[in-house]
Amino acid sequence: MTRTRLVLATIACALLVAHLLFLPYAFAPLTASEAAWRFARIRWDRLGSDQNVALVSRALMFLPLGALLTASAAPAPRRRLEWPAWIAACLLGTAWALGVNFAQLWFPGRTVNLNNVAAELAGVALGALLWSGLGRAGLSWWSRLASGGPVSVRAALDGYVFAYLIASLMPFDFVTSPAELAQKIGSDLYGLWRAPVGCGPAPCWLKSVAVALATLPCGWWLALRRRPARTGWLAAGLVGAIAATAIEALHFLMVSGLSQGASVATRALGMALGALAYGGRARFAAVDLDRLGRPAVIALLLPYLAAIAYVAGWFRAPWLGVDGALARADEVRWMPFYHQYFAPYTETMASTLLHLALYAPVGLLCWLWARRRAQAPLGPAAALAAALAFGAETSKVFLAGRVADYTDVLIAAVAAAAALAMLRWVSTPHRPVPDSAAAARPPLGAAAAAQAPGAGASRPLGRLAGLALLALALWTAFDFPVGRWALLFGLAGYAALLWRVPTAYLIVVPLLLPLLDLAPASGRLYWDEFDALLALTLGLRLLQPMPVRRGAAAKGPWIALALLAASV
Repeated sequence: MTRTRLVLATIACALLVAHLLFLPYAFAPLTASEAAWRFARIRWDRLGSDQNVALVSRALMFLPLGALLTASAAPAPRRRLEWPAWIAACLLGTAWALGVNFAQLWFPGRTVNLNNVAAELAGVALGALLWSGLGRAGLSWWSRLASGGPVSVRAALDGYVFAYLIASLMPFDFVTSPAELAQKIGSDLYGLWRAPVGCGPAPCWLKSVAVALATLPCGWWLALRRRPARTGWLAAGLVGAIAATAIEALHFLMVSGLSQGASVATRALGMALGALAYGGRARFAAVDLDRLGRPAVIALLLPYLAAIAYVAGWFRAPWLGVDGALARADEVRWMPFYHQYFAPYTETMASTLLHLALYAPVGLLCWLWARRRAQAPLGPAAALAAALAFGAETSKVFLAGRVADYTDVLIAAVAAAAALAMLRWVSTPHRPVPDSAAAARPPLGAAAAAQAPGAGASRPLGRLAGLALLALALWTAFDFPVGRWALLFGLAGYAALLWRVPTAYLIVVPLLLPLLDLAPASGRLYWDEFDALLALTLGLRLLQPMPVRRGAAAKGPWIALALLAASV
């Protein structure tokens, strides 16, 4: 993916985060000075265990932003950890998080406290760390996924298993005190076979079938990595039971986790069925899709539409008629993600996963219907899924107790397009795609030159000193008596410039020397805003790779910088 696309994706993610945090847009007038006064006095709130999910969800909301910021700075990671990109992403993500929280003061319905700010900064830092540390592996996985054929199948299964494990452990709201653990023990969120609230509004058997089907690809993935054996399904079931037991045990240690023995059995069953399906893969490959594809679509169409109608509530809620629907017309909210603001996080995640699974088959049906399946267009599949979701959500206006959520239209389009894209890759003959991470590696000569003394990445001691200087600059900005937010934003912008143009300090530092003189207002005489600027400059330069030395290294710039630091 090009840097331009990554930057556009980053901007879209930042705007989406702001949209989610401004909902429901209950604007209240407020002067800028009053807002600044309030924001400077936000405090830590004492939160109950029910707020653990909210903090984790806030961190998860900013995690993609941190990853995208780092990817925009370093599209093809070349080192084990891209420290400069990580620092730049953390600074920019911090600036955006603080700006959004500051803007929330104009929307009194939103809570602004240091708890949320800390969770957001943790999400940005973790997302940036994931890309800086695992970005190369992610690019390699993406190359395998897009290469076609069996390689794409393996990569798709790898990604599915990873996503399955992450989804199984969300929202990561683990208990943090004995009181929270005692509260969990006294709740109805666990049971030896079924928890009292384990099934929800749907029949228990339907949920068990859904869990088994969701686990089935994991069994295929496990069988793909084992030696062929007739009892492979039994081993897969045993592994599934062990993994499911661990997952349910972790659920018990979560404030909102649902832990029950039935889930262990259904997950183990799904793993065994997946291994059995892998054993019969030759039969699946022998199916003539050119002859049976379209008849299969026609045969599956009515059951699939019935499933959509069931999820919408056609068979579970009384119909209101036209007059009743018109009376509820004012209740419809067209704003994306509006209802997610009012719903608990666990219900929001469950609904999202449900509708992703519900509309992904549209991509499968379009793939089966196409004559050239490797070139099946994504647009019609996304439009068809969006139309089906729009009809299903609109029908809820006619159903008592149901709420139309048109966010599901967007989810449906994404699910269908993603499923079809995956099937197109799988049905394409294998063609090696250049590994983005490998392509970004320097040639052998450049690598040898980079390993020369005084060249390449900074040493561990230098990185440690750089991090200490950055922490010192950040603490100075936060502790500054006047204009702390302006100073923080200014340092963040300068850090981004310095990361992009490492020699920019040669112009910026002398230019700001006569301007940064806030001692009369701040009272700081021995350590002031200019010292923070120098600490940030030296810290970033220590974390950045040094250029390859060609010939004797000139000592003039270092001597000049040392004299400048001593002069202040």
